[in-house]
Order: sequence, then structure tokens, then C-alpha cells
Amino acid sequence: MRTKLSLALLSGAALLAPHASAQRFVSLDGTPGLSSVVAPPTATGPLCAPAAACPVPLPPFPPGVVMPSVGGEAIDEVAGVAYTTNGAMIAASAIPGCVPGPVIPAAAWPPGPCGAIGATPIVAMSDAAGAGTIWVLNAGGLVSLIPFPPGPPLAQGFMPGPAVAGMMVGITWNPATGLLYFVAPGGPAVLAALPPAGFLCAPLPIVGAFPIPPCLPPPYVGLTVNTAVAPGPIPAITVSNGLFTADLITGCACPVAPPAAMPTTDIDFVNSPNTYGAGCGCAATIGYAGGFPNVGNAGFGITAAGAPTGSLGILLLSGAPAFLPLGPCTLLVAPGFLTLPAVPTVGGGGAICGATAGFPLPIPPGAALAIGASFYLQWAFVPSPSPLGFELSDAMEMTIGFP
Repeated sequence: MRTKLSLALLSGAALLAPHASAQRFVSLDGTPGLSSVVAPPTATGPLCAPAAACPVPLPPFPPGVVMPSVGGEAIDEVAGVAYTTNGAMIAASAIPGCVPGPVIPAAAWPPGPCGAIGATPIVAMSDAAGAGTIWVLNAGGLVSLIPFPPGPPLAQGFMPGPAVAGMMVGITWNPATGLLYFVAPGGPAVLAALPPAGFLCAPLPIVGAFPIPPCLPPPYVGLTVNTAVAPGPIPAITVSNGLFTADLITGCACPVAPPAAMPTTDIDFVNSPNTYGAGCGCAATIGYAGGFPNVGNAGFGITAAGAPTGSLGILLLSGAPAFLPLGPCTLLVAPGFLTLPAVPTVGGGGAICGATAGFPLPIPPGAALAIGASFYLQWAFVPSPSPLGFELSDAMEMTIGFP
């Protein structure tokens, strides 16, 4: 029943929702550290908004290595994990939150039939179809699908053959097409290749090439797919030269922000919802749980913290943001919003504003038509000692994406 309700709500609201990406744009620099910015355009921040730094538990890149020739990152949107590498070690960190996880030498992964992933430095990584698996590309051109924690490679092959000059330095996997995409330092195009189904031990077959916009000068260092853009004739790929980015569909976007201590070595989009505005009364904060709002995520839900004890929480869902004063409060979702069934706040003890609330909002596979649509949510709590009889939380914008 909840899945049918979610599908009906998302499908209906998608008709009104603007196709703006409520995401985060993540980059890895040579410090190393992840930087996260609001991906444009959204209600929460302008193009290339100021960033929030997220240190990762890796030592600096090896001395003498010319950046950004090694290193990379991958965001597992199913498990909510950021994988990062300095070329010699791979680390896992929870995202959002930047909670450090284990740091494991690349040599800990057993070699596969085509070679060892750590035989030469790792130059790029990408998320894959399953939770806990990532694609890695090393300087020897070996492409491997590996599990985390370490285990034998699940598939291996080599970078697309002699179609371009120079070593590939970027890899990304597109869940919409099932293809791997590569970029070399000199480009001039992004190559699409069939991923190895087993152990090919030969160059991966090339199935397409997409020119890099001339506004982005080489050398190129990485690329990523925007999973909040529906499939089209040109893949939603963004390419980076370490300082600037370009989108294959729309052309140049913006500088990689913030300016890194060293040039950025890899980039990614994370389909992480953003919050905006402020609440009133207890000023409860809205959040999410169960991963990201991606198609097929049955565990996704909306949460509240610092809610009024002993009240009912009602989620307001709209296809657009708003900033409408209501006495001491601000309505942050556009009128015409849907009101979801009320849920009681939980806990709080003796604290007036110590309760929590949660509303499951699974994203079923049938929500594929809503890919790229953004939604805006805000909690209302009743009863409240406020003269209005209710109080509001801050708000959240989220975008439906591919896993």
C-alpha cells in the first residue's frame, strides 16, 4: 500500500515539479579531501555555491607524483558510501556525514585473471550496479569490478583500445545505459564501452564517442554521469580538467568549486537532498534516511529531529519551493501542496522539543517517469502553543534519480 501511495504521489507531483537537480557535486583534490557543493540550479544555492569540506582518511598523494595523474573517488548511492583512493590505498567514508571508514591497501585485493588492481597506481574509480562494488582503472589500463571489503575481482578487461592516444584517466558507469565511459588526457571525446561481463583480458569494445565541448581545454582528469537526468541521445556526462567542468549536453558549466589545494582529480554527482530555510516554534529539522531518493529504493524515508513532543507530524509535498511568511513561520513549499498522512512524534522525554518523526517514502521502480523531477517537503506539527496552532520545520528539496 505504501509503495502504491508513493508512486501515485511522485507521479502526480512530477507533473508540477521543475526539472532542477537537488543534488550535491563532489570533487576530490590532492590533499586529499572531498569537497561538496550544491549542484545547480536549486532552491538552496546558486551555481557553484560555496562548499563544505569533507576530509577523507587517506594520506596525501605519494610525493613526486604529478597531480592529477592518480587518485579517484566513487559514490555508492545504494549503500551511501564514498570510496576514495590516492592511487595506492582505498578508503570508505559514510556520505553524508563524512564518517571515516577503513583504509585498505590496493594490494589487499587478490589479483584476477587479467592482473592485480594495484600493480600500478589507481587513476580513477566509479560506482557500479551493486552495493559494495566499484569499478577501478589503474595506470596499466586494467579495468576491474571489485568488491569492498577486499575480495577477488568480479570482472576485468582493459581500457578501450587504440582509439585515442594517451592513457585513460577517468571512468564512470551509467546506470541508464549500462555502459562504461572513459576520458583520456587529450580527449577529444568521451568514449562509451561495453563493460566486461567476466574476464575479457582484452580492450573493451567501443560503442560510441561523444565530443568534449571546445570550451573546456585539456588535459582532462575525470568525468561523471549525472544520474538525475533522464536518458537521451547524448549521455549526461560532465568532464573535468581539474579546474573547470563541461557538460556534454549543455556545454561548459562552472569552475570546480571550491578551488582545491591541488587540482581536482575526480568528480561526482551525489543525489543527496538539500535543506533550506528555517523552522519556527521548536524549529525541527527535516532529514532523510535509508539512502538516496533513487528509483527502486524501497527504504527511503523523510525524518524530523527536534520536533515538539506529543504532537502529530504532517509532511507537506510540493512541486516547487516557496518563501511565504505565516506569522512567525515561513511556508517553504508552494501552495497547492499535498498533505501526507499524519504520524505521531516519538520520544522526547521531558523535553518540549526532543521528539523525532519519520515517514516512509519508498521510491518504486515504476517511478522512472519521474527521473529528474524535484520535490519540496516541509513538516507541519500540531498541536502547538503557537498562536497559529501549528509550527513548521525547515524544508528539503530532493530529486528522483537512477541508483
